This record gives sequence, structure tokens and C-alpha cells, in this order.
Amino acid sequence: MGALNENRDIPALTPAQRTPRSFAKSIRKALTACGVDEDELEKLDILISFPSERTHSPAFRPHSHGAIIPASELISIAPGLLAVCPSLCFLQSSSWMSECEQLEFAYELCGNYAGPQPNRSGYTVRPALSNVNQLREAAKARPSMKGIKQTRRVLRMAKDNSRSPMETALAMMLAEDRARGGLGFKSFDLNKRVDIPLKYKKCSANGYFEIDLLAQTQRFAIEYDGQYHNEFLRRAHDAERLSVLRLMGYQTQAITAAQFSSQLSLNRSLNAICQTLGLSINSSAGFQKAQNELRKFVIRNWEAPEDDDANVEGASLMQDNSHAEASAS
Repeated sequence: MGALNENRDIPALTPAQRTPRSFAKSIRKALTACGVDEDELEKLDILISFPSERTHSPAFRPHSHGAIIPASELISIAPGLLAVCPSLCFLQSSSWMSECEQLEFAYELCGNYAGPQPNRSGYTVRPALSNVNQLREAAKARPSMKGIKQTRRVLRMAKDNSRSPMETALAMMLAEDRARGGLGFKSFDLNKRVDIPLKYKKCSANGYFEIDLLAQTQRFAIEYDGQYHNEFLRRAHDAERLSVLRLMGYQTQAITAAQFSSQLSLNRSLNAICQTLGLSINSSAGFQKAQNELRKFVIRNWEAPEDDDANVEGASLMQDNSHAEASAS
């Protein structure tokens, strides 16, 4: 919306543009003026209320909503051009996304980042576009919408406040059902604030910490360590942080980018998490395979060398800048 407010030169779609090709051209022009990459606009996804409104133009990929679309769920981009709100887009996504893809999408919508996109590096820091409660309310209001069963399953695993694709990857490895290679553990929060008691104030330069992944009931803190954590001053800060958390009665564990690049290494780390949380460890070949497939899925857009499914150690993965945004963490 910031881009829309700043850009006053977005062209309007006029009634004179009666052919699908002319409409498509105007839509692309308007969206590129908002900063949308032209590579994403080869075929335009459009939402229609009913199947009878479907167009057969190759320029469009129509999706039928099956009902009148409320104005409250639409965003005006230019005269004659509207976009659906994040919650409606999320509900629709179950019709073309797998469960893992939709779960990842939920973390991104409810997190403070965008991307990365396929074949592109890096991600963008931005405020959350929605939250899990909003998505659940939207799903509750449409009990018969196509794909709603998958959406409900996804929302049982989704969390707010992820700061990066790497934090999302860690959360998904824990929250996904065991049939898909996860640990099936959902009782955690991301980037949860923990205040430091007065008696430990002299042990830390901060008044509170924000924990990457916190299981409060078990008093267990998991930190994702990307390349950013290798910086000299950051390592000292992290050592101080972990010592104070232990004084406060928290067990702690770190997971690194390099561990995500190796199934064997990540499996051992997740087994340690299971031990701490009191979860059973599944050593079956079927689970190992499912876990590896999930691992490869969550890192598929990271900057890394080709993965051989098990033994790629020390991959040069995407730098995690998420902690740089939280000076108090």
C-alpha cells in the first residue's frame, strides 16, 4: 500500500479497453508501476465471482470464488483494478498450493519478511500482512470453500512473527505432522519477548530477550544461528544471552545454517530437541525419508550448492539478517 500511495502515475483501466489483450496490457502496466516484477506477470491470476464469468484468453488464469466478493476484502490498485486482501488470497491458495507450500505462505503472510522467490537471492524485511487469528476467522467464515480442510490443517501449524525464511524453516521442521517429516510439536512461539528478572539485570546489557523459537511450558529456547552470528561482537552477545537464559532456568539449543544443509546433521539436532521436549524419536526409514524431503523443501530457495540429499556439509547458505532488526534481542 505504501507503493500505491507514493505512485500517482498508475494508469487506469478504461471502459474502452474491451479486448482481453488490452486489459492484460493495462494490468501489467499498472502492476509494474507498483513495483511488481515483470517476470511474475506472464500469466495473470484473476478472481471471478462465478464460473460463468470465466475468460478463455491465454493472458489470464481465472479462479472462481463461487460467491459475490465483498468490497471489504478487496484493495484498490487503480480505477478498474482491484486485488484481494491477504486473508482471501491465503484461502484461495489451497486450490493450487500443496500443504507445505501453503504453510510456508502462512508464515510469510504473518511474518515480517517477504520472499525469497524462486531463482532469486535474499528476502525483504517488511511488516506482517496478516496474523494467524485473522486467517482463522476468514476460514471460519467460509466452511464450504474449496480446499478449506487443508487450510484448517495448515492453520493449526502456523505461527505469527517469523522474521526470515530461515526461522520459518526451523518452525516448519517442528510443527509439521510426522507423516510429512516434522516433529508434530506446535506449542511454541516465534520471537517471543522474555523479560530479564531484576536479580539478573547486571548480567546483561539488555532488559529483555526475544527468543527465536520458545516452548514456554518446557522453558526451552531454540536459536537459529545464521552467518550473521559469526561476527565477532555478535558471538559475544550470544554467549551472554545464553548464559543469562540458563540462569533464568531455560534450556537452550542452537541450530545452524550448515545443519540444514545435511540431513544427518539436522536429524541429530532435531533428535536432541525431541529429547528435551519429551517427544518420541522416530528412527524408521520412512520417517527419515519424509524428514529429508521436508528439509529439502524448506531450504529450496536458499543460496546453496546442489544438495545430494544427505551429505552436503558447510553449505554457504543465505545470510540471515533477521536479528539485525531486533537490537534488544
